[in-house]
Amino acid sequence: MDEEVAEFARSFRRFLESMSNAAGAERISPMREMLDAHLGIDASSLPVVSETFPPYDHVNVQTAVTAYLHTGDRTHRVVGSRRCWRRWSRTARSAWW
Repeated sequence: MDEEVAEFARSFRRFLESMSNAAGAERISPMREMLDAHLGIDASSLPVVSETFPPYDHVNVQTAVTAYLHTGDRTHRVVGSRRCWRRWSRTARSAWW
């Protein structure tokens, strides 16, 4: 790709991200409010930790999470997001998705 075109693409991506952030800067997402309330702290101030698993292991991870959630006195509920393709870390840090 031509370097000038590549630079334009990077600049345009930054522009779109800035506009997206500016549009929702004054609103807090319901999911973010729920996460902050659950943690008792502003989630954007916490470090993000992640782990990846190969696709063939996803069922094992789900089985382990399900077993953990059904052990002891734990309670849980499923909360959906209309923007499921975004990374959780980005959702947690953003004011609005």
